[in-house]
Amino acid sequence: MMLTVARKSANGEQARPRVVRARLHVRTVSTRWQRGGHGVIARLTAVLTAACADDLVVLPGVGMRITRYQYREPDIAVVPADSFETRNLERPPALAVEVASPSTRLYDRNRRKDVYESFGIPAYWIIEPDRDSQRLVVFELRDGKYEQVAEATGDEPFSAGQPFPVTIRPSALVRTGALD
Repeated sequence: MMLTVARKSANGEQARPRVVRARLHVRTVSTRWQRGGHGVIARLTAVLTAACADDLVVLPGVGMRITRYQYREPDIAVVPADSFETRNLERPPALAVEVASPSTRLYDRNRRKDVYESFGIPAYWIIEPDRDSQRLVVFELRDGKYEQVAEATGDEPFSAGQPFPVTIRPSALVRTGALD
């Protein structure tokens, strides 16, 4: 059966087409997960923005032109403040964050990580926001390769040094109400 954007949309899923190495990739996100994912993105954006250095800005959904033929859009990116008006970044952000859904986890940990690594993004975070088990996995670029430097689960705090000091508790990203 041929996977098409129209077929996925007809099934109540949102499709995000992307061209990678001359092949069209269609990433789908179920509507139910998407609502939860957007809440995590909003909460993490608020936490990062509150701690953000003056010369940086936190942007959800900003595009990155990796190569002439390759484009990515991380869920959250921390970029230089002079990039605030830029529609598509052509230089690496200081941080890229992906909120992994059950259907994108493998891709986020492998192919997407490789692409971000080759683009030279200094820090890459993957948030896995399951209601029962939340996880934050942190990679930092060392000698041109990503190295996993931290993993925090549930209420365990992660204190980041780059791109600026901030503490994240994965469980706080899936809660409702005031941020801790």
